[in-house]
Amino acid sequence: MSDLVAGAPGFVAEHVTPASPPHEPDWVIVQRFRSRQLAQAWLASRTRATMIDEAEALLTGDDAITVLDGRPQEDAQAVAVIRSSVEPGGEARFRAWHERVEAAQRAAPGYVGCTLQEPVAGADPDWVTILAFDSRAHLDAWMQSPRRTALLAEAGDVMRDTDVRLAGAGFAGWLRFPGPAGAAPASWKANYVVLACLYPVVMVQLLILHPFMMWMPLAVRSLVDLVISVAIVGWPLSVWLARGMRWWTTPAEHSPRRDLAGAVVMVAIVAAVFLVFLLLQDRIDIAPVTSL
Repeated sequence: MSDLVAGAPGFVAEHVTPASPPHEPDWVIVQRFRSRQLAQAWLASRTRATMIDEAEALLTGDDAITVLDGRPQEDAQAVAVIRSSVEPGGEARFRAWHERVEAAQRAAPGYVGCTLQEPVAGADPDWVTILAFDSRAHLDAWMQSPRRTALLAEAGDVMRDTDVRLAGAGFAGWLRFPGPAGAAPASWKANYVVLACLYPVVMVQLLILHPFMMWMPLAVRSLVDLVISVAIVGWPLSVWLARGMRWWTTPAEHSPRRDLAGAVVMVAIVAAVFLVFLLLQDRIDIAPVTSL
């Protein structure tokens, strides 16, 4: 299925989150397209229908499909995707009820944001609420709260049924779809960014910091190296470099020529840093400190 959807028009990226019972009993497949129309075309395609038929014996329960527009807040770490079937003619009452729910959950600890999406013709007949909290504990506390239970009872006969799917940080992260095209950088591009940032940090430590650490046991020196490297590379170096190379890491349009050009630039950066340190290493003369 992943191989086939990758060739669909407008496809950007896919992420599969395995089930993690008991909190997340379902497998979640997130497929990102450049527009809702292109996503709907894939959902309605004969290719996808054939693949679903092949997998029928593997599935239990329903195969719920939700088409999402936009993105939650950047600090969302836990998300609930709530699908509600609304009685025909009850749309106005459902909106009024949802506003009362939103006013209540806005005051709940850890609340980040909420989006209500209308049904998508031909793809998703349900109303979809995307509710984001800063942690799974805060999300669970609200979902199980007496206040929310009371509000659900107030919905009366407006909703026929409601399906709730909870997701943790990994799924929430994919809902954000950072970058211009909405996809996270490919793994090999992320590796290039880390390499270009990590190499100068390691060289500075070897040439300047290590001589003052020779009195430490090897295990201690290695731990100190890693702590410093991870801290500096994780932020700000890799963030700054990825932002500057956004035209390559997360472009609006992918192409082999763009991928090659970006790779050449990254190799050139590493080569330039290499030459700088090659010239400096013989000029830096610091006597090693072997004891306190």
